[in-house]
Parts: sequence; structure tokens; C-alpha cells
Amino acid sequence: MSSIRVVVHQMAPALADPETNARRIRSMVRDAGDADVALFPELALTGYALGHRAREMGVAVGSEAPIPLPDGGPVAVYGLVERGEDHLTYNSAVATRGASTLALHRKVYLPTYGTFDEGRIFARSRSSLRPFTLAPGWRAGILVCEDFWHPSLAYLLALQEADVLLVLAAAPGRGVAAEETLPATGARGFASTESWELIARTTARVHALYVVLCNRVGVEDGVTFAGGSLVVDPSGTVVARAPEGEEAVIECTLEREEIAAARQPYSHLRDDDPAVTLHTLQRILEER
Repeated sequence: MSSIRVVVHQMAPALADPETNARRIRSMVRDAGDADVALFPELALTGYALGHRAREMGVAVGSEAPIPLPDGGPVAVYGLVERGEDHLTYNSAVATRGASTLALHRKVYLPTYGTFDEGRIFARSRSSLRPFTLAPGWRAGILVCEDFWHPSLAYLLALQEADVLLVLAAAPGRGVAAEETLPATGARGFASTESWELIARTTARVHALYVVLCNRVGVEDGVTFAGGSLVVDPSGTVVARAPEGEEAVIECTLEREEIAAARQPYSHLRDDDPAVTLHTLQRILEER
């Protein structure tokens, strides 16, 4: 496929109400038309501020999709609480098509600072990251929120020929963006929105791939989630953007030609030597 169509659903999930959220996700997927991918936020199935309720809302993820969807529709990628086969609870994201699960990503980095307390609620992933086939000729990697702030994960997916990074987030709005940055970034008010955009643009440019970020909105336990979802092309240019603070849908077509064009003048992926990275990491671990 020379292009794929993505739809990003910047939504405010109902807290601790997976049935309502599942109905909304089904409806949005049905309304996605000829889209190839429908992307939803982190913990879209349950909401974020679950506390001790997280475990009771966990679902097992196997070959059958947690939310069965009509055949022939887009790949749906959404966040949920996973009840692992090891009886641990994970903050996870799944990619499904129809009634089948295509990919599962368990969040690697669990923030436990500021307003976050994920390390006390969820177990962290112990699995290797692998991209999956999103559509014929397209490979995608999934990251969840804090994962995106750790460049090693995007690097590992890029090394495995990912064409697209799908990032699901539940990021609150923090700080006030400096006025002089607004024309350049398009950020409306939160300094944190500017930070997410800078990371997305840098990641896309360095690895010559698309970054599709879906950040939720709404308020839970006094925390305001920022929104500001966006799509960045392989040159590092923002090609679609959602507003801050309100539910929105953005759509964008991703073109393989854009990936090829971004990789022609540079040779970062060709010249990268993961053996150097591996040897250095081994030395660092041995010296700790």
C-alpha cells in the first residue's frame, strides 16, 4: 500500500466505566469510514485515575480482541488495563482488527512522580519491543505515554523497520507555554504540549518515520488532561493537530513516498551500528 489513512480520536474516557467506553470505541471505529487505523488514548477503555480499582477492571488479552469489532474495518489501537497470565496488572495497548488481536504492548516506563503513582498499581513490561504489520507494506510500533520520553524505545522500533510510531497518552497539561513559542509550535497554552511536540518532531526526523500521537482530554481527580494530539511526518513537520482541552478527531493520510524522501538525503538507519550500543550498554551494566 502506498498510503494509509489514520484517524486519531482525542477523547475523554468515562472513568471506571469500560462498558460505556467500549460502546464509544465501537461507534467511532464504525464511523471511521475508509480509514486503515483508528487510534485512541492510553487507558481509553477505563479512564486513568483508577487507583486500587485497576485490578478489577483488568481484561485478559489473547488472540480474540477485548472489544470485538466489525470485520473489514480499520485496525483499532487503544489502551486498557490488562490482567496478565502471570496474574499481574499491566497498563497496556492493543491493536486489533475485527475480532482478532494483532499486537500487544505493555507499558515499559511507569511514572511514579508528581501526580503519578503507576509503579504502585501496574507491573512494568518485561518483553522485547517488536513492530507489527499494520497494513501491507507498513510496520508500526506502539508506545504508551512515558515510554515516548525514553528515546531508546523509539530507537529499538526504528531498528526493526517501523514506518510509524503510534503513541497513546494520558498526559496532563502543565505550565504555560512562552508566548514566543506559540507561532512555531502551534501550542495554545500548555508548556507540556510544546514538549510533546518537540519530542515527536525530533523522533520523526531522526528516524525518518511517522509519529502519530493520541493524547486524551478531560478531568479526573483534579488533573486536567491536555489533548493536543498530532501527526508528524518523517521530515519532522506537523501535518495534523488537535486542539487542547476538548474532544476532537483528526484525520491524515500517511504516504510511503514521504518516508522514502526523508531517508534519501540521510543514512542514519543505514549507518547505525547496534553492536556499538549493545557493547556500551553491557559495559555500563557491568560497572554499576
